[in-house]
Amino acid sequence: MRDDAGLAQLWTVSPNGGPSRQITMGHESISSAFTWRSDGSSLACVIGQCVCIVDAINGSMTRLTEPCSPEEAPRPEACVFSPDGRHVAFVRRVAHENQIFICDAPS
Repeated sequence: MRDDAGLAQLWTVSPNGGPSRQITMGHESISSAFTWRSDGSSLACVIGQCVCIVDAINGSMTRLTEPCSPEEAPRPEACVFSPDGRHVAFVRRVAHENQIFICDAPS
């Protein structure tokens, strides 16, 4: 959902209803689909052309990749946690081809 500045941020809402809660409060929009870590502690997504993990409680962000050019940026379709939560897979264009990359996810 977009914040008051028009930036796409991550929000949560209880399945039982109630108000939504903004998780991220960054200066850049979330630019991909996101996935939850299996333990529910964090989410993986692309922010500022970097693969990031966002803490689900306090919104703190950890970059897993370095910023890069728009042409080399991670694709917006998804960043996916491995079943054990120790890695994040994502897609990036390399020489006009989609390539799958995997990086370690801090615990």
